[in-house]
Parts: sequence; structure tokens; C-alpha cells
Amino acid sequence: MESPLRPTRAVLALAAALILTLAGCSSEADDDAVATATTTASSLPESTTTGDVTTTTDAPFSGRTITIDLAEDELAVEGCEEPVARDTSIRLVVTLDQDDTIHVHGYEQEVEVRAGTPAVLDFQADLPGRWEIELHGLGEHICELTVEG
Repeated sequence: MESPLRPTRAVLALAAALILTLAGCSSEADDDAVATATTTASSLPESTTTGDVTTTTDAPFSGRTITIDLAEDELAVEGCEEPVARDTSIRLVVTLDQDDTIHVHGYEQEVEVRAGTPAVLDFQADLPGRWEIELHGLGEHICELTVEG
């Protein structure tokens, strides 16, 4: 006579395999989300790194690039002056002479910046309005991103 536990063990083994498979998929999706949300880079735009995730791309960026450079109390900002149409891809490229965090209000997007290492933040400008971009550590207003539409 066959033990009534054998089918239960088989079902449990199958369930465990399914859970491990789904957990593996979830982990990859989470890593991809982190990689696209906030990235720091040592060379732009070919290679970007977030934590342990490195993404390399040869495709040129098609959207609005806003560059922010702060060195010796001199701030240079390019690309933030003109409004953008709704759903424009935005790339912030930030280089600072000190560690800080750049934050885009309204979108609640931010990226940590290490002194001397360019940092990149890509996001979709899908919220119309005027949105402040600031340095958190210094409490410094950098510019306002205007999204039409």
C-alpha cells in the first residue's frame, strides 16, 4: 500500500520549485527597475552602474539632457531653460565636487552623486507643471524643469 504522504511531498516539491522560479524572476525585474531609475556612471553614456548592476548601451539618448556641474562654488546648468513636451525622456547628468543627492520634485526621483564621478538619472517627463531640481545636502535650488501639456 502506498503511503498517503508521497503525493503531498510531490506537491510540496512542485510548489517549492514554482516559488523559487517566481522569486528569481522578481529579483531580475527589481534589478532592472533600480538600474533604470537611478544610475551612476564612470563613463557616459556607454556604461552606467548602480550598486552591483552595470548596464551598457550603445544607443544614443533621444530626449532632453540636462547637465549640472558644480565645482568650487561655480554652478553650470545646461538644458533646463526651455520647456519640454509631456512624455519627453529626461536625462540628468550631474557632476559635483562633493557628495550630495540631486532630487527632482514632483517626480520624486533622485540620484546620489559622488564627488568627481558623473551621475545619471533618466526619467519620463509625464507630469505637466514646473518641477524644482535641487541639491539635497546643500538645500540648493538648481533649476526648474517645465513640462508642458
